[in-house]
Amino acid sequence: MMKVGFIDYYLDEWHADHYPGMLKETSRGSMEVGYAYGMIPSPRSGKTSEEWCREHGIQCCETIEEVVEKSDVLMILAPEDAQTHEHLSRKALESGKKTYIDKTFASSKEMAESIFALAESCGTPCYSTSALRYAREYQPYMGRKVQAAAFVGASDYNNYSIHLLEPMLLMMEGEVRRVMALTRGDWAQLLLQWEDGRVGSMLCTGGGTGFTANLLLDRGCEQVEVDSDFFGPFMEGLVRFFETGEVSVPHEETVRVIAVREAGAKAMERPGEWVEVGRGSTGG
Repeated sequence: MMKVGFIDYYLDEWHADHYPGMLKETSRGSMEVGYAYGMIPSPRSGKTSEEWCREHGIQCCETIEEVVEKSDVLMILAPEDAQTHEHLSRKALESGKKTYIDKTFASSKEMAESIFALAESCGTPCYSTSALRYAREYQPYMGRKVQAAAFVGASDYNNYSIHLLEPMLLMMEGEVRRVMALTRGDWAQLLLQWEDGRVGSMLCTGGGTGFTANLLLDRGCEQVEVDSDFFGPFMEGLVRFFETGEVSVPHEETVRVIAVREAGAKAMERPGEWVEVGRGSTGG
């Protein structure tokens, strides 16, 4: 049986709680999470790594190095703390063992490029993705000419913007030139302009809104509502990666998404101003 190792900022969180069961079910019992490390106790519940591991029947490791040494493949979690991913992933990426890095991959384009550079220099297969890219409802629009798009989704920009940006950029392709934002509390509305003049918008409502999109195609506008189990195909892809080492999401694509996300975060600090993607400057 293939042993999966978790490396997390803190283990008492939704992904760490649910991924072990998903992995075992999707792999038909050929994979299981055997080892886990959490850097700190949960800031929400106070639960320690030892307590979490005992509840889940997983061996608690005292160091990242121990997880890397004992595991066959590795998962860097910390889904709400992208700023920790460069530190948490270093030993895994130096090991050469297949490594998945959870959303949100990095807090900046520079960090994303640094993480991938380390992986490539060590010959370590790795990737990251939003589970929403696998939503069944989005697939018919991949490769079609989307002229404009408006994506809406739940929760706050920091944690959930990746779930809107990744499928939007995947569908529309090309390069986003600049981003503008207006906010009210956790409500974040962003406007994106592509280099070829196409436009898109995204709205993180701060609440429990479902994921929807309006897409302008050559024949008119179509609305898409996501209600499928996107974690199912996400897990199928993850299991296939651990089995074969085949990376399904190109590094360049992930860096592109993170660059736009970083520009969006900067735009939120300067409401009503254009922020150039990849440069962080104000555009006219």
